Amino acid sequence: MLTIMSAFGVVLTALVVAAILPAYFAIPGMALIAVVGITEVRPIFVERRLARTGQVVAGAVTALEPMKKIRKHPLEAKWIVAYRYVVAGTSHRGRSRALPYGVIEGIGVGDVLAITVDPDHPQASVWIAG
Repeated sequence: MLTIMSAFGVVLTALVVAAILPAYFAIPGMALIAVVGITEVRPIFVERRLARTGQVVAGAVTALEPMKKIRKHPLEAKWIVAYRYVVAGTSHRGRSRALPYGVIEGIGVGDVLAITVDPDHPQASVWIAG
């Protein structure tokens, strides 16, 4: 549902921008919206594809990294979970997308996670929180 809403939001925003802005702003504005939309929506599509077709392996958390400097409380930051996993005797590293603190709360370095890996390209992985 999030993917459909995100894609719908990008299309709706592009239509509004095209209707409101003068023609000399419309093309660069729509190009900017397309780039931002692709960078925001693409990771969701990758997660959905790997959730359907991927192989689940055990991985270990190697680091919890805030996206920006935390000023007052860890709830303010989005976090990235760095992890390591082994497929067919080869060690690989991966990183989650930016996640709110509520998703990673209770996870620590060394914890074991279920990592979903692309069977054809084991270096492509995703940790689907939950």
